[in-house]
Amino acid sequence: MNRRYIFAATFIFGFTAALIIYFFAWNNYFWFDEGIFVQLVRNIAERGVWGITIAPDAFFSASLITIGYPIIYPAVAAVRLFGASIATFHVVASLFTLGLVMMFFLLSRALYGARMAAWGTLALATFTPLYGNGKSFAGEAPALFFLMGALLLLAYAERLERPGALLLLATGIAFGFAASAKPTFLVALPALLAALLWKYRYMVLTQDGRRATAVVALGVCGALAFWLWTQFGGASLARIFAHYANPYYIADFWPLISANLKRFFTESTPAHLAVLFFASVAFLGWKIRRREPVRMAEIAAFVFALLTLAFYVRTEGWYRYFFPAHVTLFLFLAPAAREFVGIFISRAEWQKRLFVVLISAAVAIQIPPLITEARRVRSDLPDTIGAELQALRDNRKVFFYNLPQIAARYPSGAFYQYIRMSDNLIVGQENEQLLAQGEFSVTLVPRISGPEIARIPSCYMAQDNVGKIFMYRRRLNVPCE
Repeated sequence: MNRRYIFAATFIFGFTAALIIYFFAWNNYFWFDEGIFVQLVRNIAERGVWGITIAPDAFFSASLITIGYPIIYPAVAAVRLFGASIATFHVVASLFTLGLVMMFFLLSRALYGARMAAWGTLALATFTPLYGNGKSFAGEAPALFFLMGALLLLAYAERLERPGALLLLATGIAFGFAASAKPTFLVALPALLAALLWKYRYMVLTQDGRRATAVVALGVCGALAFWLWTQFGGASLARIFAHYANPYYIADFWPLISANLKRFFTESTPAHLAVLFFASVAFLGWKIRRREPVRMAEIAAFVFALLTLAFYVRTEGWYRYFFPAHVTLFLFLAPAAREFVGIFISRAEWQKRLFVVLISAAVAIQIPPLITEARRVRSDLPDTIGAELQALRDNRKVFFYNLPQIAARYPSGAFYQYIRMSDNLIVGQENEQLLAQGEFSVTLVPRISGPEIARIPSCYMAQDNVGKIFMYRRRLNVPCE
């Protein structure tokens, strides 16, 4: 890689790091899902318990929590070293996100060269959702870090005539880490299988290929076995994977599928993904038609994106479900643009110019949303709940009513909690009976949470409205009804 591309890579990484610091510096709260993840990390770090607090000495199993040990252990180590603050989780999230961008660059360089890597990574670095929409600690970017690392190792292994056992084992472990990090990344395993079958004449029909496949499989199985041991224990695997396959317990998928497919033509973010997807299909199809070699890492990346989109259309439609596919498809953007420019333009000089124009336009389109998001995070209401939580820290009768993101910041581990993850999965529902009996001195509930507010008995009075949270206090000598 010459000096020009070294400079370009340094600039892109610096630009990405600056944006990460900016977005996380202005974000001083957790989102709903993050609150669950942070509580799990805190309980492991501070108590050694793999679970979510529902009462001072009672926990809900981590088996249905959708992050795994490849994300949990680095966060636990950070909490033990620096304490359970928002800044600590900022650091963990920042390192994973920056690592993702670095792995993406190295993978793109291994597949398409330094020039394509620089332009493709610049496009990714200006993609607003990469910075988590203000989230401090979520699982998609860390899981993508492991996936990009796995694809990179796969690309390196394919280059070698006889890759070493250590490289093959590391490749399998990296794929296992990606699959263990988030349940939605379990589709990385059939993606890997598709890549191996793509080269079946070597990977299946030759002795060296079968040896390589076996070593990769050993690495995958080892990583997955550790995931099953750490997170699930004696829980029913059938129930767990049924939950992962249908987390919202939907009976009829077709209305959701129809609505989600329409989003690719009516909403900007899904439409952006659709452009990347069709460009990727055309690029890989053109390579196959011209009998150009298609690398196993390319097949694995594309199949992963395809399966992720298939999972997304069966869900409630949150963009975070297709975010991993969105990021992965950026891998094909620059080489696809180069290929299509070459089809229509014969002169090399004009090819380079038109390529730069196309990629620059793709980057420019992404700048306005990035600026809008940067302004939005600065206009958010200042955090005021922290002081209220500090004032309550010695109170063991605090009830967080569907507020895991606030419970995650409570200084003491002694509290009660109710979390409605979905209509079919409610954690701490037994605490509603204690609420009805007036057992809690303070109850915190989201201002927009109508069903929960309606169930707060008359012996509680709303005394404070902190940001988007109502704080109810127990009225002495007033019976509950």
